[in-house]
Order: sequence, then C-alpha cells, then structure tokens
Amino acid sequence: MVLGLRTVLLYYLVTAHLVRDARSPRRGGLLALGALFTAGAYLYALSLGDHEVTNYLHGRFCSESLPPICRVVAFNDDVFSDAVFLAGFTLLNTTVMLAQFLFPTGRAPRAWDNVLITVNALFIGAGITADVAFEKVAGRGALSTVPRPGRG
Repeated sequence: MVLGLRTVLLYYLVTAHLVRDARSPRRGGLLALGALFTAGAYLYALSLGDHEVTNYLHGRFCSESLPPICRVVAFNDDVFSDAVFLAGFTLLNTTVMLAQFLFPTGRAPRAWDNVLITVNALFIGAGITADVAFEKVAGRGALSTVPRPGRG
C-alpha cells in the first residue's frame, strides 16, 4: 500500500513540475488537471484496496472447487480490480500527458532526457512482461478462476 501512495505522489510531483515549468500557465487547465488527477488517484486506490481484501479472502477461504461465493471473490480479485487499476493508471498518465500539452515548456528535451525516458520505458515493459509471465506460470490469468458463461 505504501508503494501505491508513493506512485500517486510521484504523479502529482511530476504534474506540478510540468505546470510550474511552463511558459504561460492557463487557469482553466489547472481545474481540468486537478479533476482528472483526483479521479485517477481515487480509482487507483480503489483498485489496490479491492485487490488486497479479495486476494486475502480468495487465498484464505477458497479452494480449487470454487463455490459460488468464491467465484464472486475471484472475479473481484482477478478481473474487477485489474480493470479499475488500469482505469486509474490511465487517468494518472493522461494527467501527465495533458499537463505537457496544456503547459508546454520553452526548452527542447536534451539527449540525456531521451536516454532516461527510454530506460524508464524498458523498465516498465520488463515489469509488465514479468507480471504476465508469473500469472501464466501460476495459472492465475485474469479469467482462469472465473467461469465463463455457459461453461460452469
């Protein structure tokens, strides 16, 4: 949970830096950015809270047979919390991109900036790839524990 708080704080600091570093600030853009950031942070936190509770319940009380109540818990753990997480993550990233669009800076990116962006993108890509690979190995794909309609 501390990592989630740090993530949201980092998005806030990056957005604040972009706004403060801008050539000409726009008043209306700040309101839109604030609303978008708040919605993204709320959804991000909601997904982390939902995942923690349902993941604990699923691991502690549900066996492989998946009684009906466990199907609901598994759905909230594997599907719903992931969808809400991605929505929040998307809104937080959109906030940063919109801040760059609404509040452009006067200088062009340096070569070192592009190197850091590339390293960051590779790091995030490796993390996503590892997460998907571990879920497949563990048999915990998003729909593996939730029966599909007409199949059970």
